Amino acid sequence: MAGIDFSDPKGSASYLVQFMTQGRQSFLNMQMALFKTTADALTSLQSAMQSFESALNALVSGGNGVIQQTGTFSDPTIGTATVSGSAQPGTYQFFVEQLATANQQAFGGTNGMPSVDPNTAGSFSVSLGDGTTIDVDLSQADKDGDGQVSPAEIARAINQDPAASGKLNASVITVDGKQQLVITAANTGADSQITVDASNVNDPALKAALGDGKVLVAAQDAVIWLGDKTTGTRITQASNTFTGIDGVSMKFTRAMADGESPATLTIASDADATADALQKFVDAYNSLKDTLNTLTFSGDPANGKAAGPLYGDSGMTALVNKINELMRQPAGGTSLLAIGISADKEGRLSLDRDKLAKAIDKDPNALNQLFGDAKTGFVGAMESYLDTWLDAGNGQLKSRQDTVEKQQKQTNKNLSALAALQESMYQKYVKQFTAVQALQAQMANTMSILDSLDTASSKK
Repeated sequence: MAGIDFSDPKGSASYLVQFMTQGRQSFLNMQMALFKTTADALTSLQSAMQSFESALNALVSGGNGVIQQTGTFSDPTIGTATVSGSAQPGTYQFFVEQLATANQQAFGGTNGMPSVDPNTAGSFSVSLGDGTTIDVDLSQADKDGDGQVSPAEIARAINQDPAASGKLNASVITVDGKQQLVITAANTGADSQITVDASNVNDPALKAALGDGKVLVAAQDAVIWLGDKTTGTRITQASNTFTGIDGVSMKFTRAMADGESPATLTIASDADATADALQKFVDAYNSLKDTLNTLTFSGDPANGKAAGPLYGDSGMTALVNKINELMRQPAGGTSLLAIGISADKEGRLSLDRDKLAKAIDKDPNALNQLFGDAKTGFVGAMESYLDTWLDAGNGQLKSRQDTVEKQQKQTNKNLSALAALQESMYQKYVKQFTAVQALQAQMANTMSILDSLDTASSKK
């Protein structure tokens, strides 16, 4: 057999093993490449479908519809407004008499906060107007073990109490070389009032320091008038964020002076923001469409282009057809085409902003009815179908990916078994060919001896 050279047992053994197993090796390699291509295609499809689903969810997030609203104050220094789709267009007037603030106090005064002996200092408490109380045991506050509780360790003891989390925080600042303990409430409003009880402190200097709190910021509620001051409706609350108007959240940032005119908040539809939201949906769909086209491409042999990895897959054909059907399906008495979203001959979408603006002006509710939410309208129908593919438990993608994974594992086992067989065959042939090599060498030696004897005989 060509390729067998007994003078090279290892090379000959390798050649023979390859010759005998190359068919099986090629088949398994081809299988593994096919399964990997399929797995990569399913991953690509999953990513594109999830991105499209996310775009659908973003379009109707919060259940407030597709129409975007904007809220603008006549005086932007008064505050800002965040408006959802459920807000009704209109104008509202506000007079901000007083902003809510969080209490902040400094302790130590001109003498500063002293360091104290943890064994004799005692304890104190910090309370808030809402009933929160933090007890500080100074005997446990010496964390560095130097025999003194420093102002920083007092602040740390306050902050590390679980009751302080989200309620207040303490820090140390240095003023004119003297350390002061600053305690700040985390939340605004009258209930943020800080009270320190130092009656159980035994160290005179610390007791004096904690008993001499200086108010840096007072604890107060916000006072807001819906309408003009004194003639409108007075609203008192702990926060500077007002959510009394459905779908609107306002954050006031400046108190107004007596005599100022109320600030006007105008809520109106934002055509540009609505178009931007729909453009993101269009872009996500086009990305999904491009992925589907690539995966199901029929091929172009004349130009050297291979078919897509999922070409001819009946499930993919059903997926493409169903998505196309849902995209054309009207809801709420209108359709995507009617609001300015159309498809070209390749199936990619484009948005006509002028047509969309006219559709919104004509009937803004029609747009929300068309898209619906995660359970109704176009979005609900599309979400429901996408879930049959994307469900992590029993969706079609999960089922297909599990099948491909099993096929890959089995092929890997087959490749490992073939590799073991090849090694066994190799060792066997190396041994046999080495024996043949030795036999050939012995025969050559014998022939050499016989030749020598024959030569010697002929000379006599």
